[in-house]
Amino acid sequence: MNKSLYTFLFLLPTTGICQVMQDHKAIVKYTQLPAVSINDGSNMFSVVVETPFLQKNQDSMALYEITKQNYMKEVETALDNWRLQNSGAGDRNYWAQMAVYENKVNAGDATAQMPQQSPPAPFVFNKPYPKKPFLLKEVNGPSVISGIKIEGFTQQQDAPVKITLIWNGFERGPIKENKSGAGALTKYKYEVQYRHRVTLKIDVPGKGLVVNENIAETEGYRTYNTSEYKTRGDFKLWWIDNEATFWEQRQAEIVMQHVATINSYLNEKVGYPKKSYAVEMHSVKKSKDFDYSDYTTAWNAAQDGLLKVEYKDKKAEVSQKLQQAIDIWNKALTESDLNSKKARINREVTSATYVNLAIAYLWQGNYVDAELSCNKGLAVDFNRYNRELRPILDFVKFQKARAEANPGQ
Repeated sequence: MNKSLYTFLFLLPTTGICQVMQDHKAIVKYTQLPAVSINDGSNMFSVVVETPFLQKNQDSMALYEITKQNYMKEVETALDNWRLQNSGAGDRNYWAQMAVYENKVNAGDATAQMPQQSPPAPFVFNKPYPKKPFLLKEVNGPSVISGIKIEGFTQQQDAPVKITLIWNGFERGPIKENKSGAGALTKYKYEVQYRHRVTLKIDVPGKGLVVNENIAETEGYRTYNTSEYKTRGDFKLWWIDNEATFWEQRQAEIVMQHVATINSYLNEKVGYPKKSYAVEMHSVKKSKDFDYSDYTTAWNAAQDGLLKVEYKDKKAEVSQKLQQAIDIWNKALTESDLNSKKARINREVTSATYVNLAIAYLWQGNYVDAELSCNKGLAVDFNRYNRELRPILDFVKFQKARAEANPGQ
């Protein structure tokens, strides 16, 4: 073939088919079902605050009193010994030694050692006085109770569904020193650690104790970062003056921080919080080779259904709209040809269709087919849509577990 003719033919536009995907986004508003159902039909709960750690204060004070008594006994014993040295046998022994000493001096002994006289009052007692124990601050029960609000429920005193919060006691952790700079620019800063662990129990009539666990978010130590100090001594002086107030503040502070943590935890575990989920579905733009109006119709039906998920009274309508889209996409998949890029439903369109189906089945409440669609889509192995399908599959499993924990809802 003539070289110039070959080049001309090579530059001619080709007639290859290339589908152009079109992405559609929507926000699904929904009510998340609880991981553990505590609803006894009344939609009410009560809160009880228990503080068994306060017994530690009584035990510490009792031990402190015993320690003080033992200390005073030791002081009295030492005082008695001092008195003995300064009277009776103590005096006789001293003056007997003095007589020997004076005789040696009178005899001209320059090396004679004068005996030690008994110490004058007050006598020396080096053992430090017992330090008062660190007392734990009582938790403000009414403040804790008023701070617990669970979506989908009303708090009412003495309601049969009982949430018990057991505060296990404030704990002081280590103090870590951080030194920076050198010479005149030396700085000292300190990390003070502390925690207050909380146990959660929930009793439901007819079910018993459905939750009994330590709240993980309260197990770890929190850290307070002090100001910077030029020397260790400056920090020690501040600590001597402010230690008691510092720990008072940390104890009050961590309780209210934990109330927010516990409230969030309860809503996620047993509440009905309002949530939003971003979805992305796909259609194909019109081309000269194929008609994709069915995908546009399916998206419009699916969107109509997704935007009504938040309304409980429209559950049947949501399912009907999503089923309309599902039927269209399943019909399109009968044309799927993974080996031909020129097919109307080629590998890319097939993979995108499984994304659509997974989302539609998910919000229809059909978790079995939603999971199946995810796995089929992943098997097609089209990289872009695989990245979408993996988190969808995780969310399908999450929603399925919650639905199984709340049959009939």
